[in-house]
Amino acid sequence: DRPSRPDRPSKPIVVVPVEPVPKDLPKLNKKDHMQYIQGYPDGTVKPEGYITRDEVAAVFYRLLDPEYRDRIRTQKHEFSDVASARWSNKHIATLAKVGIVIGYTDGTFKPGNYITRAEVATIASRFDKLSPFESDKFSDIAGHWANKYINSAEKQGWIKGYSDGTFKPDQYITRAEFVTLVNNVLERRVKIGDILPDARQFPDLPKNEWYYEAMQESINSHHYIRLENGYEEWLEIYYPDLDM
Repeated sequence: DRPSRPDRPSKPIVVVPVEPVPKDLPKLNKKDHMQYIQGYPDGTVKPEGYITRDEVAAVFYRLLDPEYRDRIRTQKHEFSDVASARWSNKHIATLAKVGIVIGYTDGTFKPGNYITRAEVATIASRFDKLSPFESDKFSDIAGHWANKYINSAEKQGWIKGYSDGTFKPDQYITRAEFVTLVNNVLERRVKIGDILPDARQFPDLPKNEWYYEAMQESINSHHYIRLENGYEEWLEIYYPDLDM
């Protein structure tokens, strides 16, 4: 376990809306290991920065099974604060159509707001059936609106808490924590020795950080073979024409 981060400042109370019930489980593309995280115009990737609700929607949109994505793609939605010209409009609209993301009771989506650990665990859990659990896995999620999603994601092996036994559900998630969760959902994992020399590098992504391998997995499209230990050996970096 890595050291826990200091608590973030408290945020306004959020009213959680009633969820729609999808007719079938959304489908992710677990076969093709394509890039799903992009850097910023200043040349950084900001692994310890926060990630917004529309950035998360864009990531999961990119990771949908291509045929499934083509079938459900839309730009129509009912969120009052997501303009049709917004860069993330199709990502939000498409995921909202099948209940992967939802908005708030006031009709907004708040696309530019940072997203919490609980919200990301909930979104990830909508890609699979909820796993049953007997008791809370973390000491600070009793009575939390995302309790069943957090417990299910933990049982699936997608998330971990902190060394003090907490999960900090209402703390903003960092980009590094987010890609670690996504890689766990997709069963994408690589060790530093199997990352190819021509992989993308960023000045704020040092090789000695705990998140280096996870971030590399997210910023490079690569062909690979699966090793017996469950990790990957990368064969080639490639640059597909992505539906970003």
